[in-house]
Amino acid sequence: MTTRAQDIAALVSNVADTEHRFLLHGDRHDPRVTPWMPYQPADFIAIIWECLPVVTTLAQDHTPKFLDVGSGPGTKLDIAQDLFGLEVCGVEIDSGMAAEAKLFTVHQNALDFPHYKDFDLIWLYRPFRDAGLERELETLIIQEMKPGAILAGGSWETDPGSLGWETIVDDTLNNPNGPGCIWRGAWRKPQAA
Repeated sequence: MTTRAQDIAALVSNVADTEHRFLLHGDRHDPRVTPWMPYQPADFIAIIWECLPVVTTLAQDHTPKFLDVGSGPGTKLDIAQDLFGLEVCGVEIDSGMAAEAKLFTVHQNALDFPHYKDFDLIWLYRPFRDAGLERELETLIIQEMKPGAILAGGSWETDPGSLGWETIVDDTLNNPNGPGCIWRGAWRKPQAA
């Protein structure tokens, strides 16, 4: 029988190994995809940790449902399930990475995914290289996700602060030398009136 510490150590080791193996995987000439560059696991854990009190309040009658959009080989799904006990799903356009995921992953273009409204916490870390496609995806998710749900992640085209949503974590990096910034953190869509 393993201890919880051993289970966490095995999880961290698996995540590190998988992310190293798939680093920059993907077609660099396809505007639909970004060569895979994983979000730092420690930063991911910190953001999700801050979201937990809010998401568990939203999901009082069920296990909170987590979606990773552009889930790659599923490492964030592993963390969300094994560390935080969330019910997880991923959507990934690359068949090789979707097949690598050990947890439920839909092999599909995120622009065609019809279930954003079913999730309490949606993670989005720049699945599209093309800014127009990325903006289109962000707009779709923002419109389709249910009231009270949380959108977390980073490297977005949309300024989350402009939405008027509740800030859970704002870890935005502003460019001190001019225009542009990197939006990252977590924001909660307002409850329906």
